[in-house]
Amino acid sequence: MNLSKSMIVCFILMSVFMKSFAFAEGLTFGLVAKSVNDGNFIDAWKGCNEAAKRSGDECVLLGGKGAAQLRLQEVTIREAIQTKRFDALAISVIRSDFVARAVQDATIPIIKAC
Repeated sequence: MNLSKSMIVCFILMSVFMKSFAFAEGLTFGLVAKSVNDGNFIDAWKGCNEAAKRSGDECVLLGGKGAAQLRLQEVTIREAIQTKRFDALAISVIRSDFVARAVQDATIPIIKAC
């Protein structure tokens, strides 16, 4: 399964998981990419957003532009969690120790993908 398909599957699973706990409509999912310029992540985001819209939800692509930057990814994750805008995050991990540090206080579902 390629990256785009696996990320779409992650978000479908997140959507099913979240709906099963009777959350209100209008959920917002964050897809934290290694780079928002990478075509694989753009495709994954498009698929995620199409699937989310069917349920009245939204999927937002997050991350830095250009080459993957682990410290920028950590900051992006922390900010996404702190804003409380997102009901769940899927993260394409650059380096697991940085991601683990960023999500340690998260109170929302987190899906980590390579």
